[in-house]
Amino acid sequence: MIPKKILIADDETLMLSLLRELLNNAGYSTVTASSGKEAVELAIKELPSLIMLDINMPGMDGLEACRIIKNTPATAEIPVIMLTAYASPEEINTALSYGAVSYITKPSAADEILQAVSSAVG
Repeated sequence: MIPKKILIADDETLMLSLLRELLNNAGYSTVTASSGKEAVELAIKELPSLIMLDINMPGMDGLEACRIIKNTPATAEIPVIMLTAYASPEEINTALSYGAVSYITKPSAADEILQAVSSAVG
């Protein structure tokens, strides 16, 4: 069985490494990006089963990346989970209005992340 591919976008190298290891160990394949712009490009190129976007990234943030991904026909149906260390109600509402299926506040327990991923991709 081919593992589901998850795109993880975060500008923090440690967070990218931790999420990649957690998801790979759970049987998913991963692709990583360190900016919103790179996430949008990889989403279109790789067509992953799920996209996890950090909100706070330099240049294009995760909210703008989510908006573009959800407005691009090739990627519009891919579920997006937002990651944030500073979850303001406004950011969360904006992410959900742009089409994100859920959000995870950092730091989070591994089982919370895996549960969110599993419910998004099955």
